[in-house]
Amino acid sequence: MKEMSALRAPRSMPQTSKIIVYQEEFVHALKAAGKVSKNESPYDVVQIRWDAEAETLQVCAVNAKATFVAYMSVEMGDVLDRDQVFEIEKRRIAGIAAMRFPKAKDEEPLLGLIVAESWIEITDESGLGIGVHKLRIPRSSEIALPGDPSRTIQDAAASSNLESWAVKPYPDQLGLISAVAKEIGGRVRLQQLAPPKNAETNPNRLLASSVSWSMTVTALPSGDEEDDSPTITVVDQGDLGFDDDRDQGEEATTPTTRIVSAEPPDGAA
Repeated sequence: MKEMSALRAPRSMPQTSKIIVYQEEFVHALKAAGKVSKNESPYDVVQIRWDAEAETLQVCAVNAKATFVAYMSVEMGDVLDRDQVFEIEKRRIAGIAAMRFPKAKDEEPLLGLIVAESWIEITDESGLGIGVHKLRIPRSSEIALPGDPSRTIQDAAASSNLESWAVKPYPDQLGLISAVAKEIGGRVRLQQLAPPKNAETNPNRLLASSVSWSMTVTALPSGDEEDDSPTITVVDQGDLGFDDDRDQGEEATTPTTRIVSAEPPDGAA
């Protein structure tokens, strides 16, 4: 007698979320976040957060001294509750950035994020390559980054007396802010979040913000010696004749640093 083959139930398709963004904007945000993230856990990931109310995407990175959030609009977002927050390993950034999507003339390439329970697929959503170019990477089942980077930035921006303190950054703070700004673009505004005293009990914390991103950076001085670093005075855009409304619509392809003036102590150059 012939052996009857067992009937198999059709394999169910995994539930997925889908977000479509502009490729160039997303890649620059990823690479800027990579400047902040580290190679060691838990800071070796870039966190993606979906803001359902605003229908925007946030690209976040955190380390022991800095928090970064980039904000971007989306072409389409259909996101499950499970996928409101997910993470991409830092080591995957280079592969995503290397993806090349063919595009028609005068068309901005679109990138899709298809998010399943155990994987994330980066897809070409542009007209000429839709459904052709794909990159699938594993998704961690656990969220690694501590806290809520977006809330950290919101709380910093809402801090009182932001305008009361002279901005006195340390070189490491300026270096990280500059590296991020060069990658993602935009004019940079610096604000002091804490009195710039050179003591471990009162670290120096800055808020750097632009049209599409913000970050906080903390310096942890290693002594109580007198602070002789120059004072940096941020010049308001209005004093320079720039129009804030115009800046909102500018493309961030050529980043420029906000103009500052230095006041060296004791006449030092």
